[in-house]
Amino acid sequence: MLQHFHPRSRGHKAGFTLVELLVVIAIIGVLVGLLLPAVQAAREAARRSSCQNNMRQIGLAVLNHESSLQYFPSTGVKPDGPKYGYWDPLNANRDNYGVNTLTWMWAILPYIEETATASLRGNGAGYLDPAQKLDGTTVAAYVCPGRGARRVVAKNGILQAYADYAGYMNDDVNTSRPNFFHPNPGAKVQWQGIITAGGYADPSTGQLIKMAPVTMGAIRDGTSHTLLAAEKAVRVTEYLAGVWPEEYGQFNPRELYGVMRCGSFTPVSDSTGGSIPSGTVRRANPPSDQYERGFGASHPTNFQALFGDGSVRSVSYTVDLTALNQVGKKSDRMGRNNDLD
Repeated sequence: MLQHFHPRSRGHKAGFTLVELLVVIAIIGVLVGLLLPAVQAAREAARRSSCQNNMRQIGLAVLNHESSLQYFPSTGVKPDGPKYGYWDPLNANRDNYGVNTLTWMWAILPYIEETATASLRGNGAGYLDPAQKLDGTTVAAYVCPGRGARRVVAKNGILQAYADYAGYMNDDVNTSRPNFFHPNPGAKVQWQGIITAGGYADPSTGQLIKMAPVTMGAIRDGTSHTLLAAEKAVRVTEYLAGVWPEEYGQFNPRELYGVMRCGSFTPVSDSTGGSIPSGTVRRANPPSDQYERGFGASHPTNFQALFGDGSVRSVSYTVDLTALNQVGKKSDRMGRNNDLD
């Protein structure tokens, strides 16, 4: 009997058609689109958690400073002209008249295991000596991971590192001479927070006038209800390009807005931008807007705020400014923590 032979087809393999490939690619695209916001949210949560941890370290350091010395750190003494001989930036290796001449961010370095950094000040040469490298030293606890460390050569030609956190102070009440370090009623109104100036000079004589250090007993509103510090706003277009125009860094008291900010300006997120005004080479003098005088952060919906008891909480950019300013004042008997909700 004859049998029919059907030869096997050779080299023929099953595969995807073009339509099937397009469908798979479309499905992958949809999945990526769904997962990307979740990944970004997870990354932001990690950055926010790290930022909060930084602020807790700062808060603990401030409290340890108070426990050790029985007063809170000051933001130093501002040098302002040749009459003020008590503060010589090229020989600032000691505190004069018992007043710390550098900022509060330098004063707490020993309490965040940064004694080596603090010791870069001086040795006879002064902290502005480039060989000492204090001004250009980045402190990890002072840097928000959402921005990253930034260092800029200031107008004095010395490399300066910048911090992303700043202490609270009341708004500028002296428009004619906005440096807050001179004997006028505005000086006392200005420093109503936990961190104050160490002193100021009489502009006519150059004599140093010490300001009373803030003690725990001076915080009549309670440390848990008094804002100590928060993240600060920046002009993103400059800051991320490495040309942020704060003239001096985190340890130099000459640049007050580098380490202190006001509660009366609307806090802003980096996502809103904040470019330097057209035709302006450097920041306004005095600084005049929320990017240079207020609080803010890289986080999309909230900035992190540190209270006098060392606690940290998120505060919305839409926070009521009256409440924010009242919470910053240590003894006005008005602001409460939950007013920021």
